[in-house]
Amino acid sequence: MTNKKPEEKKKSKETAKVKKEQPTEGLGLNLYNYIIIGAGILSVLLGYFFLRRGSITLAPILLIAGYVVLIPLGLIVSLRRKKEVNPASKDSK
Repeated sequence: MTNKKPEEKKKSKETAKVKKEQPTEGLGLNLYNYIIIGAGILSVLLGYFFLRRGSITLAPILLIAGYVVLIPLGLIVSLRRKKEVNPASKDSK
């Protein structure tokens, strides 16, 4: 049996806390992002549907809206807002 020094025990607890606080891996998308991406996929599918039916105006508009606007927007936009504390806005009495 090896006895660890109290300093070593503290360090291991601190590293465990740091590991818990790290964000999870992945894209970090929320429900809003998935809705926008879903709308982009729906737009692309409708674009191909209208393209097959022979529409030469609506189909390209839907395809471009899906591929160029909605899907990238769903991947880029984040609604996470950090609460900013403005010391000047506090009322001092």
